[in-house]
Amino acid sequence: MFFKKKISVEEYCQKNLAPLLSNEHEETWEAIRRHCNDNGLNQLDAELYYSHLRAIFIELLLIAIAKNCRGNASLNAHIFISAYLKDHGRSDIGEMMHEYSQAFASSMTDGVEAMMRYFAKINCIQLQQRTVEQLLAEFYAVLEVYYNDFKSIKLVNEDIKVY
Repeated sequence: MFFKKKISVEEYCQKNLAPLLSNEHEETWEAIRRHCNDNGLNQLDAELYYSHLRAIFIELLLIAIAKNCRGNASLNAHIFISAYLKDHGRSDIGEMMHEYSQAFASSMTDGVEAMMRYFAKINCIQLQQRTVEQLLAEFYAVLEVYYNDFKSIKLVNEDIKVY
């Protein structure tokens, strides 16, 4: 695409955060859990499971922004997301995201896989190999959606509104 649609960092982040913080994805996440039929994954409390997936997906969003944008877009996205989570009473997700960011950065080969290993480690669960593969496929699919967004949009920096 020759000309990309300009969208503010705030608008783009909010468009992606709102569905993640709603119950919109929980049915899909439960379907993944049922499909995997993994005792380790099944033993996780539903709300804890959802919070970790939200943290991972938001961190994947930030990774896509960092890899596809120049300037302060990545910093502004971090600031906006932190304020948005706090405003919506989900600072716990922000704390989890930091740990997933560290896991991603710790890998020299596959940061997403490192995030998966951290997910299992922090929740003290042993996942079956097919569960790991399924969750990784889900994470890569989400990351691809975010990357594909940047084929048609360009993030622009505006003053970030802190709630």
